[in-house]
Amino acid sequence: MIKKKKIISVMLVVTMLLSIDRAIFALENKVEDSKTINNKDLRLWYESPAEDSYNGWEKWSLPLGNGYMGASVFGGVEYERIQLTEKTFWSGGPSPSRPNYNGGNIVTNAKVKVNGVDVPIMKAIQDAFARGDTATANSLCNKLTGVSDDAGTKGYGYFLSYGNMYLDFKNGVKTNNIQHYVRDLDLNTAISSVKYDYNNVNYTREYFISYPDNVMVTKLSASENKKLSFDVRVEPDNTGGGGPNTNNGYSRRFTRTSKDGVITIAGELNDNEMKFNSQTKVINTGGIITDLADGKVNVTNADEVIIITSIATDYKNDYPNYRTGETDAEVANKVSKRVTDAAKKGYEGLKESHLADYQSIFSRLNLDLGQTASTVSTDKLLAKYNNGTAPKSEERALEVMLFQYGRYLSIASSREGSLPSNLQGIWVGGNNSPWHSDYHMNVNLQMNYWPSYSTNMTETALPLIEYIDSLREPGRVTAEIYANIKSTDENKENGFMAHTQNTPFGWTCPGWNFDWGWSPAAVPWILQNVWEYYEYTGDLEFMRTKIYPMLKEEAVLYEQMLIEDPETGKLVCSPAYSPEHGPRTNGNTYEQSLIWQMYEDVITAAKLVGEDSEKILKWENIKNNLKGPIEIGDNGQIKEWYEETTLGSMGQRGHRHMSHLLGLFPGDLISLETPELLKSAIISLNDRGDQSTGWAMGQKINTWGRTGDGNRAYKLIRTLFKSGILTNLWDTHSPYQIDGNFGMTSGVAEMLMQSNLGYINLMAAMPDAWKDGSVSGLLARGNFEVGMEWSDKQATKFTITSNNGGECIAKYENIGLSVIRDSKGNLVNYTVLEDEKISFDTVKGETYTITNIPTSKLEAPNKLKAYRIGDSIVDLEWNAVEGKDVTYNVYRQIDNGDLVLVGKNVSTTTFEDKNSQDILGTFKYSISATIDGNETKLSDFVYVKDLRNMEGYIDDSDPRVTYVGNWGNWSEAVNHEGTVKFLDNPTGTETAELTFLGTGIEVLVVTNYDRGKYEVFIDGVSKGEVDTYSPSTVRKKIIYSNYDLPKGRHTIKLRATATKNNSASRAKVELDAFKVIDNTAPVVTNIDVFSNSGIYTLSKANSKLQMIANVSPVDAKNKEVSWKVTDASGNTTNLASINEKGLLTINSSNGTVKVTATSKENIEISKSIDVKISIPNSIKEVISEDAINNNGWIKNTAFTWEGNWSTWTGEPTKHHGSTKTESSTIGANIEYTFNGTGIEVYVHKHTNFSSFDISIDGGVATNYSLEGNNIAQTLLASFKNLQNGSHTIKLIAKERAGKNQVNIDYFKVFATQENSPLDKNDLQTSIENNSNKVEKDYTEETWRAFKEAYDNSINIMNNDNSTDSDIKAATKALNDTAIALIEKPLTTPLVIGDGKVEAIGIESSTLMLSWTLIPDSVRYNIYKVDNVTGRESLLNSTTNLYYRVDNLLPKTEYEFKVKAVNKNNIEALFPCIKITTNDVLDKERPNDVNNLKVNKNTISTAIISWDEATDNIGVKGYKVYVNGVILGTTTNTNYELTELEYGKSYVVKIIAFDEAGNTSLNSDMLEIKADESEEAPSEIDKKVLRAVVDYAEDIKENGELENVVPAVVNEFYEALENAKTILADKNATESQVDVVTKRFINVIHMLDFKKDDKAELKKLIEVINVLDERQYTALTWEKLQTELEKANTIIADENAIEVEKVYEDLYKAFSNLEIEVYADKSKLQQLLSELEGKDTSKYTSGSVNKFNLDLVNVKSVLNNRDATQEQINEAYNNLIVAYLNLRLIPDKVKLEELINKARVLDESKYTTESINRLNLQISNSKAVLSNEEVTQKEVDEAEKELELTLANLELVKGNDSGSAIDSPVNNSNDKSDINGKNNNSNELPNTGEVSAALIGVYGTIILLVGVYIFKKK
Repeated sequence: MIKKKKIISVMLVVTMLLSIDRAIFALENKVEDSKTINNKDLRLWYESPAEDSYNGWEKWSLPLGNGYMGASVFGGVEYERIQLTEKTFWSGGPSPSRPNYNGGNIVTNAKVKVNGVDVPIMKAIQDAFARGDTATANSLCNKLTGVSDDAGTKGYGYFLSYGNMYLDFKNGVKTNNIQHYVRDLDLNTAISSVKYDYNNVNYTREYFISYPDNVMVTKLSASENKKLSFDVRVEPDNTGGGGPNTNNGYSRRFTRTSKDGVITIAGELNDNEMKFNSQTKVINTGGIITDLADGKVNVTNADEVIIITSIATDYKNDYPNYRTGETDAEVANKVSKRVTDAAKKGYEGLKESHLADYQSIFSRLNLDLGQTASTVSTDKLLAKYNNGTAPKSEERALEVMLFQYGRYLSIASSREGSLPSNLQGIWVGGNNSPWHSDYHMNVNLQMNYWPSYSTNMTETALPLIEYIDSLREPGRVTAEIYANIKSTDENKENGFMAHTQNTPFGWTCPGWNFDWGWSPAAVPWILQNVWEYYEYTGDLEFMRTKIYPMLKEEAVLYEQMLIEDPETGKLVCSPAYSPEHGPRTNGNTYEQSLIWQMYEDVITAAKLVGEDSEKILKWENIKNNLKGPIEIGDNGQIKEWYEETTLGSMGQRGHRHMSHLLGLFPGDLISLETPELLKSAIISLNDRGDQSTGWAMGQKINTWGRTGDGNRAYKLIRTLFKSGILTNLWDTHSPYQIDGNFGMTSGVAEMLMQSNLGYINLMAAMPDAWKDGSVSGLLARGNFEVGMEWSDKQATKFTITSNNGGECIAKYENIGLSVIRDSKGNLVNYTVLEDEKISFDTVKGETYTITNIPTSKLEAPNKLKAYRIGDSIVDLEWNAVEGKDVTYNVYRQIDNGDLVLVGKNVSTTTFEDKNSQDILGTFKYSISATIDGNETKLSDFVYVKDLRNMEGYIDDSDPRVTYVGNWGNWSEAVNHEGTVKFLDNPTGTETAELTFLGTGIEVLVVTNYDRGKYEVFIDGVSKGEVDTYSPSTVRKKIIYSNYDLPKGRHTIKLRATATKNNSASRAKVELDAFKVIDNTAPVVTNIDVFSNSGIYTLSKANSKLQMIANVSPVDAKNKEVSWKVTDASGNTTNLASINEKGLLTINSSNGTVKVTATSKENIEISKSIDVKISIPNSIKEVISEDAINNNGWIKNTAFTWEGNWSTWTGEPTKHHGSTKTESSTIGANIEYTFNGTGIEVYVHKHTNFSSFDISIDGGVATNYSLEGNNIAQTLLASFKNLQNGSHTIKLIAKERAGKNQVNIDYFKVFATQENSPLDKNDLQTSIENNSNKVEKDYTEETWRAFKEAYDNSINIMNNDNSTDSDIKAATKALNDTAIALIEKPLTTPLVIGDGKVEAIGIESSTLMLSWTLIPDSVRYNIYKVDNVTGRESLLNSTTNLYYRVDNLLPKTEYEFKVKAVNKNNIEALFPCIKITTNDVLDKERPNDVNNLKVNKNTISTAIISWDEATDNIGVKGYKVYVNGVILGTTTNTNYELTELEYGKSYVVKIIAFDEAGNTSLNSDMLEIKADESEEAPSEIDKKVLRAVVDYAEDIKENGELENVVPAVVNEFYEALENAKTILADKNATESQVDVVTKRFINVIHMLDFKKDDKAELKKLIEVINVLDERQYTALTWEKLQTELEKANTIIADENAIEVEKVYEDLYKAFSNLEIEVYADKSKLQQLLSELEGKDTSKYTSGSVNKFNLDLVNVKSVLNNRDATQEQINEAYNNLIVAYLNLRLIPDKVKLEELINKARVLDESKYTTESINRLNLQISNSKAVLSNEEVTQKEVDEAEKELELTLANLELVKGNDSGSAIDSPVNNSNDKSDINGKNNNSNELPNTGEVSAALIGVYGTIILLVGVYIFKKK
């Protein structure tokens, strides 16, 4: 039967439609339940073992853990290696060898001598900052460090590798002689397995680590008995390891024994005498086990082996000893008990308790993004994902996998009672892990616990909370030493301090380098994680007893640490450092944000627990008086330092840390509720870029998620996969660091849902890539479990389970029109709040379902862009929207003013706002479209991009350049403005884009031997490709130019093509700058530089000098210059600094600096001038170079060099004095003895460089890291305020994170100047005080004398040979003549002339007055005139040419006067101006609609009414919503609902709206049930009949009636006509519709019976024979038996010729069967009886799993007393379909034999081309072989193809003596048929084949669904 399956399928579909309640056609939206995810979707698997190396561990091993122990599975074949860890197994801490262990704190650093007095170190630093002595402050900061211990021998220690368990197999197996190898980790079970076949035996190993039993369990089994022979050995790790660090404290002493199958390791660490013990018990089934003398256990010929392992130490997190006090025996007994108890439970018992524990956490959350399990291994899937070849559904699978992997790793590495997860979780590959695998609290430890709450694993956070609590006691010691804040017996909790790095031994001191190690704000930050435990769980008692005490003590610490900022008087924490770059300052955004958040949380906590009311007031005052915390910079960015001006003006551009944005995530300072701050945060985020370390990209996913930009967050997920995820899906910094895994998981949760602002923001940042999906089990603050389902990015259902009860506030677009029901189906009332939020009360334990969420059918226009092209002009453009008669409305908002409609009914997609004067403020725009008279919602607001003054160079780091892709940042002074962007390995999709105003453009790059190509686009048109290759480095190379563009706005886009020419080694590209050309404007030709006062010699320390740059010609358009100050030779200098406005600031050292102004339009044009610093009694700076040129470069002989040092001269422009001297020898050192009061060390910093330990005069050495972003001539260390005299500095090369290269560029010595300059301070002050006087203000005679004295003073000031008497005389003369100056009398007002005042930016409450410049005016007075009295009131005075007037009334006329004032205070009046303010934009909503009720309700109609709503202006109409869908609008207060369906429920809401489009928020909810009417249903549903007719028409059109028995064809057409007649009959009854429908279904079912085909009659008889007589009426059954007897006679008669007639009669009797109709479960019970227990071993696992699930469901329905008939029907239909879909496991023996035989061919005998074809076919066949769900047909096809390929092998000439047919194909003795299958009549058919057995199945189907097929009795 070629169509049997298709016909039965459609029959079942239609039957199911008949059996389902007609609710599916009701207005109400129905939401399907989330699908159950197949276990394979969450399984990491690989086809080879992990390499036995550190690299193999890091990238390929699979991790297991239970919070206490960790294991890494390598999956070896010849031997297995399991890397073992125990969380407390640390070196360091207290020890008999360290009796004075003090947590790394250096007591001697607590105070410093200042003027001979001991001053606390922090106060000394703060005082230095306060007096502006940043050099001293920076120097003293170096004492805020702890013990340097990278080697791990001074107490800091390392998290150590415990060792490895090895299984050495004895069966001769080799990696290259096994088959079907698979190594996997199932995230659903936390079980790892290894499987392979060897010598026709399947070997399986399973591993898991149980938290309830605290043991690791290993099970080995084989498919045959007595096949397991191996040795078990446990090797403690007593080697350094393959990690990047050098650990000298890992060694241990131990004993190893084996007895009764138990391997015991007992010992202690040498470093701290920590006791440890492990026991590994081997339990065999079959075979024998033998204890070996070397501590191994041998297993021989076992059937199955279980290995149980447990590890323990005597560590206890109890300050100050950190030990339990247990003896060796007690530690051993502890381990022994675990192992013994576990052995008693047995493998299945252990596995059961493990799964129950693990899955109770893991299975809470399910994420479905439409993923499908990949058929390729995880490493291959990762590669396909990254190269873009993976199917979308498999991309989703990998994304879900990584998300759930983060949850798995959390559970595996952090469980209650254990220490928290560290930098590598709980896993290490050796004893020398990077960063010691410690606890880093400047982002890393925080990130480890970001997903604990939001992904519903709150208990995994308990180890963190306990650990932070344990830092309090040792942290008080740190606070006392470094902050001079002491806890006493009377005040025991006076504050605790911890910093960047800490360990389980109370190591709370700062790190050994200030610039990464000092971070007291680490505690406020980590306390956010602690506080969130309460926010998510609502456990008030836990908060009162555990969390609040921590918060309170930290708040008390900062009460004492915060000081007043000298500049602002606000509170700051000082010194402050933003991890891990930039300057040391008085406060910064990082610390201030965290302090603000800490006080915010502690105040909330105190109020909740009802304690410390006085403290609350104090804390609120502190919080409100904090500096910042957030400030906006000149580029609109969030400042990282309060001294920052523009992006890049401080710190390292693109740094991995983005600590200044913690107020956005994880904090609450910046959010969607603070749009201005959010805008600035986005600028900063864009500046940081996407490409970074793995953990930094994890942080950025979360942060971008908080902005609501799901697409950008998703882009970062893809970037993370590409450059931050290893093959075993571990995150890499590099190296491996687990925090990025947790960051990704948390980030996905943030994209799905956010709850940090007091409400649940549903689908908060959904990317386009996840347009369909569902999630369940997310956790929101308030302890709400949240589920979501969505389609096409539109929510279809939300579920919220309230675990605590209380108010729930949720946000989603149009959620205020949705329907909420509780678990019983009751309608839930809610209150609609502003901003798309609703609020409703919840009951503890209740689940609420939100459905019928309206979609926004009219989408706003997108991709709006706004460009400022003139002082008063903004140009806008956007994408068109589809629709009829579309126009657009343009809205503008200035600052926080009115939303003003500036463009109405715009017919194009561009608009020019010509009244957008830039002085008005910050502009933002939005647009809407009007489609067929309906206005869409507003688009997202965009801010204006300024295109003015772009002529000249635009650096790669300029925020106006937009990048797409993973561009990296590189800093190097030789590039334009010191930076470039780069792509190491472009994919062809990355772009860089700049929109500009001009007539031309140039592109500047760095070309080199490894560079590829760009494609250039101008205004969207490709201009071809440009090649950036050159044989060697060429910088600032113009690779593209276009000088012929029309004047105006243009966009250039560069696309990295990922292609190269043949000479290039790769396709890397770099971008240095663009240059914008405007050939219509005069270009800069010259610059003249001078000082404002005429001074070029400065005598006052720390004084300022304003420099001026005059640009020629005067009409040049771009007169902007960049300022730079260097030493006289052009090198960087610390003598002075200069800001972007040319203000030069000197420090307190003498010398000459060169001030240079360079044109921004043309960097070739610049001018320099020298400024001399000549301070009396000052410090001079002396440079001591690393090398001298004495007929060749040699090391400076003034230094003492030890070790291997060499001088590098290859980059003379990069290094000071042309050289640096470097060494790669750890321990190499330099000593330099100098005379002076201070010294600074300058080096070249790079990520690959290590560090120096530096000491002065033999004192304590401090470690200084040379890590940096390739920054040359950079300050490494500074030592100031030394006693004047001889000193010796010593630098010792030290390792850093596996790096060993160091260098020295030069020393800068500060010495007292021997011949001190003369004191010109008073003269300089007098000149500065008089430099702003101008001749026109004074009488000619007095001015002449003054000018002569002033010029003479300038000459004396700038003359080095001036005498003391000259200086004093000049000072006196200048002061005297200045006093004698007589101002010119000015008694007449200024002349206004044509001057005028105009009003711009007029709004309802504000406007701006602007006026023309009046010469000689000193200010302008602005008056408001009283409209009644005419009285003038002064509003303000200003020197500007504009003034904003606020606090005006709407729609009111005002009169203003502006008067120009001269220096004698005489006013001149501009013409008066009268203005009427705009009417206020109506933002007031109409009142809510009340008293909604039903006036009349029939089955199909209902008339509803409501009370009239009111509005401040007037209600325009009402919108009628039914089940979330708008049915229409009306101006009446009643509405008729029609076409209601019987039995359905309708929820009605009415929303009032006014002329301005404002809508009421709330409405009464009215539920109407159509079955509550007394009328009977009047209209029949014909949708099923319509579906049948449509299907029948398709059959006709497809020609499927050919060869069908004519009687059936005739009946088909008759049934079709009858069906059409009933469809057209409006008065047809339900009975008529049912009869016609069921008859037609029967006809369609019989279409497969062909003409003259006795076989079809046999099949019909077979179908009838399985019918149950009891189900049918006696009369119809008797008629059927009569016809059946005739049919059997015909079948028996070989000469029968009336087959067709008999068939037709029998078919008619069959069709006329009438069933006895009653609703019960008998049919379902019968089906269960027939199908339960069926042998399913021959079918595929996937189809069997589905079948078994449906069996379980049937039992559940049968056991449900309240099951409805619909549920019963659905259950047996589903089971029938599942049974039909059982798929036989195909026979692959023949295919496997063919593959094996083909692989051993002698390929040399055949042509290369035919062998290539064969290899390709072998590869395809192997893929079929490995596919578990493949069909027999596909196997057969693969066999045929492989046989054919073998048969067609072509012999090489000379080898043709034999036949190619002598191939393995013809050597088979297989007697199978052509398909390779034995002819066995007992075999069930494959899917799609026909047999009696299958006919029986079909008969069963017909029997069971007959109730729907035949008409009711």
